[in-house]
Amino acid sequence: MKTEWEKAAEKVANTVKEVLLRNFDDEFFKKADVMAFVCFKVLSDSLKKKRMKINEDFKAFCKSHKFTQYRIRDIEQGRMQDIDPHVFGKYIKAINAEAELKEWISRFPNVAKRYKLI
Repeated sequence: MKTEWEKAAEKVANTVKEVLLRNFDDEFFKKADVMAFVCFKVLSDSLKKKRMKINEDFKAFCKSHKFTQYRIRDIEQGRMQDIDPHVFGKYIKAINAEAELKEWISRFPNVAKRYKLI
């Protein structure tokens, strides 16, 4: 059963799909999970802001925590399909964002399960 937040995200995703269908074919949407992107973008933006408070220098942050830059970029740009759950967990701990993740999971539990972020 979808939460209220997931239903709202689905409406936004459907609107985005309608607009994009003018420029993309159905193959694009088989590869892109628009609803997941809409849901995760809220969290990814929040995580990026939190990381920037710790260290605005992206490369220095990644180096100090031994993260591969492209893995963190996937998270901060909201590309759920590319996220490594193990790296994601370490990143959440590194920026002390457990509360933000818990709140996001409570709003979007089905998306979190689908992408193994629980």
